[in-house]
Amino acid sequence: MSELLTGRYLYKHQNILITGPTGVGKTYLGCALETSACDQQHAVRYYWLTRLLDDLSAGRLDGTYQKQLQSLAKKTLLILDDCGMEELTQEQSGHLLEVLEYRYQDSSTIVISQLPVKE
Repeated sequence: MSELLTGRYLYKHQNILITGPTGVGKTYLGCALETSACDQQHAVRYYWLTRLLDDLSAGRLDGTYQKQLQSLAKKTLLILDDCGMEELTQEQSGHLLEVLEYRYQDSSTIVISQLPVKE
């Protein structure tokens, strides 16, 4: 944990996967990393995955989708919480893929999920 709090993973554009059962502190850990990144003057955005996907779907309708993607790409750290809780539609999967592609090798993403890694 002390290594993660240094923020070195942000400069290396590395991603983090936090998994475990309900109540073990996954979100708390993600928020601790978020706070540390903010303290180090990094641009950070936290989303529950379903809320992000709803916002992106709305952006498709109102014409702000590309602007949303560009804004997310500029964040040094994006935290996606509650991933895998619901099966994604094809449209939602496409939105998530685009977000991750925009950020690939340029920034870091933390994914928080109750699903075991094998799932």
